[in-house]
Amino acid sequence: MAYFPIGLICKCKRRLIGCPQVACYVLGYDGNLHIADYFEQHRIEKYSGAVLMNTHETSRETGPLEDDGKVVSRQTAGSVDSPKTREPPKQEGQSRWLRWLIPLTGLAATVWFLIRVIPKPSRAAYPCQRAAFPLASAFVVWLTGIVVSSLAYRKAKRLMGRSRYVAAGFFAVVAVGAIWWSFSITADTRALAAFVPSDPPNSPIGVGKGIHPGRVVWIHDPSAATWDGVTGYWWEDRNLNPQVVDDMVSRSLRALTGQWDDTAAWDAIFRYFNRTHGAGDVGYQPGEKIAIKINLNEEGYGPAYGGNGRMPSPQMIQSLLAQLFNNAGVSGSNVTIYDASRAIADPLYNRIHGDADPDFQNVRFVANTTSNGRIGAVYDPASPVHFANPSVSPVNNATAYLPTCVTEAKYLIDLALFSGHSMYGFTASGKNWFGSICWRTNANYFPWNGGWTPSPLHNFGLRNNAMGTYNPIVDLIGHPQLGGKTLLYLVDGLYGSDNAITPVLRFNSFGNNWTASVFASQDSIAIDSVMLDFLRNEPLLNNNCSGQGVDNYLHEAAQANNPPSGSFYDPASTGSRLASLGVHEHWNNATDKQYSRNLDPVNGTGIELVTGSGFYADLADLLNLAAHWLMQGCSDTPACNGADLNGDRNIDLNDFVVLANRWLVDETIQLHLKLDETNGTTAYDNSVYSRPGTLTNGPVWSAGHAGGALSFDGTNDYVQIAGYKGIIGSASRTCCAWIKPLAVTGEILGWGTNTTGARWVIRVNENGTLRAEVSGGNIYGTTLLTDGNWHHVAVVLENDGSTDISEARLYVDGILETTGGAVPCLVNTSLSEDVRIGVHYSLMRYYNGMIDDVWIYRRALTSTEIADLAK
Repeated sequence: MAYFPIGLICKCKRRLIGCPQVACYVLGYDGNLHIADYFEQHRIEKYSGAVLMNTHETSRETGPLEDDGKVVSRQTAGSVDSPKTREPPKQEGQSRWLRWLIPLTGLAATVWFLIRVIPKPSRAAYPCQRAAFPLASAFVVWLTGIVVSSLAYRKAKRLMGRSRYVAAGFFAVVAVGAIWWSFSITADTRALAAFVPSDPPNSPIGVGKGIHPGRVVWIHDPSAATWDGVTGYWWEDRNLNPQVVDDMVSRSLRALTGQWDDTAAWDAIFRYFNRTHGAGDVGYQPGEKIAIKINLNEEGYGPAYGGNGRMPSPQMIQSLLAQLFNNAGVSGSNVTIYDASRAIADPLYNRIHGDADPDFQNVRFVANTTSNGRIGAVYDPASPVHFANPSVSPVNNATAYLPTCVTEAKYLIDLALFSGHSMYGFTASGKNWFGSICWRTNANYFPWNGGWTPSPLHNFGLRNNAMGTYNPIVDLIGHPQLGGKTLLYLVDGLYGSDNAITPVLRFNSFGNNWTASVFASQDSIAIDSVMLDFLRNEPLLNNNCSGQGVDNYLHEAAQANNPPSGSFYDPASTGSRLASLGVHEHWNNATDKQYSRNLDPVNGTGIELVTGSGFYADLADLLNLAAHWLMQGCSDTPACNGADLNGDRNIDLNDFVVLANRWLVDETIQLHLKLDETNGTTAYDNSVYSRPGTLTNGPVWSAGHAGGALSFDGTNDYVQIAGYKGIIGSASRTCCAWIKPLAVTGEILGWGTNTTGARWVIRVNENGTLRAEVSGGNIYGTTLLTDGNWHHVAVVLENDGSTDISEARLYVDGILETTGGAVPCLVNTSLSEDVRIGVHYSLMRYYNGMIDDVWIYRRALTSTEIADLAK
């Protein structure tokens, strides 16, 4: 292939007068060292102290030379002809312009990239700029290498003339090193095939971790990420809906633990951690510190948020903190967010500290700078990291240490990103620990970034390294102060990218849309295995997520007690090898995404990928319960296998009752008020979420369409579902009820706030028909509802890529309505006000009449399902 003719080192192949034949080491763009045979008719030029050649298409072979110029070993490079089939040299005029073709292309790409991207950074995500960037960056590095090498060469030559041989030797090394640096950075980046695992599908290795061993939760909601790719930034609220993110984080926690509310989910997470760490069956205790590791790698390469780079989502971090404050009982003063090797950017810092809640304002941010409220990372000399391969230590035998914000915390949360990686293939929770390392030699910092750098680790985990070789990620995951005290692994996949330092992009494997995902697990190896399966299935990542050793560290970590490399992983120098750090396997295929515990819930020993809230129970769950029936004191090992449904570590009738309550349940039913109580001030919810409604100002129990109902006077009475904010954002939804209105304009149900698109209301229109509305838009039907009869009404909003209120479907008595009119407006329901039956909190148009059997679904029901409910 073509390469930049950076320079060459020539010597005579034959010791003849005039040196008619020479051999040259060519330093080339493709990252290899080539040898070229040049005969007397080939012209060799000198430029700025570096010997450059004409780019004739002659033999280019690889191998070192002996002193007499003979080639010790040769390997034909690329598709260039061998000496026996060498083409005649091209004409000199033609070779002259060919020599400058690639440098000029790189220069043009650089100029084009700067002209387009500097005025508007979001253009970096455009396809044309993504194509120009590799050429531009390669050109800049190539040019830098030539300049540095030339200057160093000249300096070395002058010093040699003054007999200063040591100094001359130093600059000679710099000259060669600059060239080697440039072609190592601009190595061949030809499109590669996607990573193909060495292990077969559904072949688990290692031991699963977690309440439900090996469980990984995937919550995908396209309504979370709505950026058009051009306007503003992906991380703004208009492009990343915080209410939807809150819902996704909540669902992931409940599905991970199998609990029905967030508070119980956090309690289960903390109790599991403490039981497995010898601290007893206790939850979080006030005053215990938590450190959250985020990945700010791109912040080292410029204003990443301003360039729409792949950074942590401020909404995701805010949602996680709100969960800790509101549902886990954690104080903000006991929480630290850190990346010790990078800066904390303003969009993230200001969002958290700008919140009016004192807990958010008290959160500490630890980084490698101390400006504007950030706290500089400080290493803990009592917590070194011992790497199993002694070659990891950089010059002068520097030792790696951890930051004090980590060592003083009792718990860690690993919040990783969803991205490919040019060096490691992909980056997830394991590599996220790279921002926790400080190198020191006695009292001196390792000379870069104050010592906070993972650079000495890089070469030991490259994606092209062979399987069965040492990998330092295993030492970090297994260190008792890092992976050893991590109670939760989360991956922010709301927007993904193909590399750690490139803009976000739409994935073909996600329907050419944003990834819009949140992942959660208590098993570091399991969640990274799932991340890899998703990322290797994305065609846009083939360049980066490729190579023979992409999942090498997962094999090593899953078998840390007996790793394929034979490495003695003992990062805390205890004298004993690590145990298995988790379970690894690859899914059956990219369509079904099934792991061994999905395929065999009873006997499976690998990963379980869960989507949804985890409430659904079927025959597989019943068989699992039967397989562990009457076990007592079930420990947190794969033996429980998720059969302990009520959390008392005994498998008995109590678990069977929980199973019965979940049996074939539709977890998309968010609320179902039958309204059959006949007395009292509570309307009970029959969904799995148990969200009771409180009767306010005296709705009257009365006979309904089927059983009981509530009668509303149209003056001031309603039912409030305390704490439930309804379906939010642009998510699909269905609202149903039986109604018998006595007057027009009454509100059947509603939630959200009174701003454009953010209010959601179902009501009786001024002409007595069914109406659905948001602030700024509406749609209504044609069937009269105020005729003194019971009617079943339903409104269906489906997120099919566009969620405009004018596209809502209205049904009366199970029949799709002909609409009488519509005012378009995009739906973006806010997470602000409780659901109310009989009124909206701000409009105060009280319903007059009776309401029975209210349903809210988190999906769009079909016409057949609506007709069944209307029977």
